[in-house]
This record gives sequence, C-alpha cells and structure tokens, in this order.
Amino acid sequence: DSVASRGLGDVYKRQLLNIARGFSQLLNSSESVDLHRLMTSLGAQDPQLAKIFYEAGPQRLLAEMECLLGKMDQSGQLRIESPKLAADQFFSLLKGGANFRLLIGCGEPETEAQQEQHARATVEMFLRAYRP
Repeated sequence: DSVASRGLGDVYKRQLLNIARGFSQLLNSSESVDLHRLMTSLGAQDPQLAKIFYEAGPQRLLAEMECLLGKMDQSGQLRIESPKLAADQFFSLLKGGANFRLLIGCGEPETEAQQEQHARATVEMFLRAYRP
C-alpha cells in the first residue's frame, strides 16, 4: 500500500509540475503580458468587460485546479482544507516577482531554465505545505 501511495504521490507531483510549467510559459509570453496590460487598462473603464474576461479565463482555471486539488485531498496524498484557497495560492506562487517586473516593464522574461527552476521550486514548496 505504501508503494502504491508513493506512486500516486509521484503522479500528482508530475501533474502539478506540468501545470506549473504550462502556466509559467503562458503567463510570461509576450501575448499574455500584453493582454494583461490591456485588461488592466480597459477593465478600469469597463467593469463588465473585466468580469467577462475573468470568468472566461482565470476563474475557469482556478475552478479546474480547485477540482484537481480536491481529488488530491480525497486521495489522502495531500491535506487541503480549502482547495479553492490552495488553487489561488498555487498560481500566485507561480506568478512571483519576475512576472510582476515583466508586467510593469522593468524586467526581461525569464529564460526557460529559470522558469523551470521556479516551477519546480513552487511545486516543492506547495507539496511541503500540503503533504500530510
């Protein structure tokens, strides 16, 4: 049972790492940065547009992650009191300072190696926080 349990834990770790990699690549792409800047500007002028954008993208992503983390909690591999909060924490950790600097124009995109290191460190920290 312990071997099967470790195997499931490895599967979850790989899933989280794949999500982290994909999110980091998307988040730091020039298209995403440009869209974020545009929505920050337009959203202040048109709250309905901001709501539509949020519901179509970020909210859906968070809901899917909440569902996945709930399953991880139910499996016993992680102990997550609030999968919704944990999903928000996961993506917030991934955004980090480098993305903020990129958004405000005072930083260069991270290299693939830097993004990989950040994704791995984020997943490790997240797992340490929620492992039983």
